Amino acid sequence: MDGKGPIIGKGPPGGAPPGKPLGKIDVNIEELPVVKCRNCGGILWQQAFHIRKISPLISPTGKEEFGTMPVLVCLECKTEMKTSVLAQKLEEEAKRTEGSAEKPEAEK
Repeated sequence: MDGKGPIIGKGPPGGAPPGKPLGKIDVNIEELPVVKCRNCGGILWQQAFHIRKISPLISPTGKEEFGTMPVLVCLECKTEMKTSVLAQKLEEEAKRTEGSAEKPEAEK
């Protein structure tokens, strides 16, 4: 494999429809920077999934369902790769929520 291939579109504006090739771009994958773990510097990643419960009230079937969201996890230290500012904000909010839930009743 030469490391060259089509770049896949993520949808408008100005690009190809989702999943459609934008065209052949002459890029040598070996020349691109390696993504390192922000925690340990590891360079090997594994795909994992967050599983979210969908309430019957908002589920299209009217029944409880589960949705999956793919994420990448460092093989060395198991740190999840953050790919967006939104993901970082969600993590910060989750930590704040967990922190308030862990306080003993006397401190609340």
